[in-house]
Amino acid sequence: MVEWVPIEGTPERIVDLGCGVGQSTTAFKQRFPGAEVHGVDIAAPMLRYAHARARDLGIEVHFSQQDAADLTYEDNSVDAVMAMILFHELPQDVTRKVVSEAARILKPGGTFTVIDFPHIAPDELSGRHTMRLFDSWFNGEPFAPGFVYSDFTALLNEHFSDVNDNYKP
Repeated sequence: MVEWVPIEGTPERIVDLGCGVGQSTTAFKQRFPGAEVHGVDIAAPMLRYAHARARDLGIEVHFSQQDAADLTYEDNSVDAVMAMILFHELPQDVTRKVVSEAARILKPGGTFTVIDFPHIAPDELSGRHTMRLFDSWFNGEPFAPGFVYSDFTALLNEHFSDVNDNYKP
């Protein structure tokens, strides 16, 4: 999925939010070997595994335990931020803060890529409603319905002038 991230040129710093075990973090370093690549997650056990995995692969990346809603990076210091399968795991108030933080740390012209569950219109009649509710009730995804029924694109438009929603149902 890192290949889908539309980064032009040669980025200096990339941040992978909610990196988990670091699969996309290490993939970014492989795609952009000259970049400083950071994986951020709130879960220390995931980061320990990610670090060991990257070390075993011989890929030099940086991992840090941080809250994506309160990042330690300076303003305008990052060329690209990716959040893969993160936002459906967050309450809506935290989602707003994470998007704001991504906008804050990105350099002008930087890229923020979100890969997550697709939006579901509240009046849509489909099995996707059932799937999200099942996930919420029985699969440990309590925030997924709030995310998929939200107008996430509108939230992105509050912070970014060139939002491109490439999802096509």
